[in-house]
Amino acid sequence: MGVSKSNHMNKIKFDSADIFFALWCASMLFFLLLRPQPKMQPLPAPKQEVKEISNVIEVDRGEAEILARLIEAEAGTESDEGRIAVANVVMNAAKLNGTTIITEVFTEGRYNGIKTKAFRRLPSEQSRKTALLALTGTSVLPEHFTYFLNEKTATNKKMLQMSRSNQSIKIGDHVFFSYFRAL
Repeated sequence: MGVSKSNHMNKIKFDSADIFFALWCASMLFFLLLRPQPKMQPLPAPKQEVKEISNVIEVDRGEAEILARLIEAEAGTESDEGRIAVANVVMNAAKLNGTTIITEVFTEGRYNGIKTKAFRRLPSEQSRKTALLALTGTSVLPEHFTYFLNEKTATNKKMLQMSRSNQSIKIGDHVFFSYFRAL
């Protein structure tokens, strides 16, 4: 028995288009392999702002000035603790009412000190420092204390009664208290 070998190559015919295409593919492959490759460069990192980390809290100068003037007018002769307490009341009330410190200070009938000459003058350095201390987080009162009065000069009987019946703290000549009765 003889083994017959068939040659399949003999049956495939190449025309000129096939030869041209094969040569074109070979030349393209040769071109792609031999051409200079671009150097890979890393993608630039997205720009980021460099933020300096510090313990500095931004303070609105207008609010600081108005608060310092009110401190001077309402508690000019008080201790540092009494001055900070006045600032705390204003800030607590502004937070509770959803207003700014300036709006709170100028609320009609809220602080009698705004009607004085002391309020219209430039505040002392001590009052400015006290305002900055309070604005940057120094507090001597609970957050719900939103009123104060001087028992010696107060004329509003309702406020006097409220200061005596609610939780209160006496600092110097002032009594600091909440409008709400403590539980």
